[in-house]
Amino acid sequence: MSFFLLLLLSLLPFSIYSPAERDLLQIRASLDPEDRFLSSWRPYSDPCTACSFDGVACNGEGLVVNIFLQGKGLSGHIPEALGGLKSLTCLYLHFNALSGGDIQGDCYSDSTH
Repeated sequence: MSFFLLLLLSLLPFSIYSPAERDLLQIRASLDPEDRFLSSWRPYSDPCTACSFDGVACNGEGLVVNIFLQGKGLSGHIPEALGGLKSLTCLYLHFNALSGGDIQGDCYSDSTH
């Protein structure tokens, strides 16, 4: 019985993330694994609180709608976790060294020019 309780407690920290927070942390892990540029993106923080996730903007309902990460020095593969942000309307990733991802839309920008 105590084994199952210990197992449950070990999983608890992962289950208390909001879906948006989980997706944003996966994005950070993919694009900034050394935690040099997205250091404000911390676990157990509300991404919609002022200054808690630099470059993230939310609507009045507390949903992530814009991500502004242009020129942040990010590199790596654009993660699938972006697809989990269902309310995302604008994504700015230009002037970074990113690859992959099949993202389209009026506000999406990954241009390196």
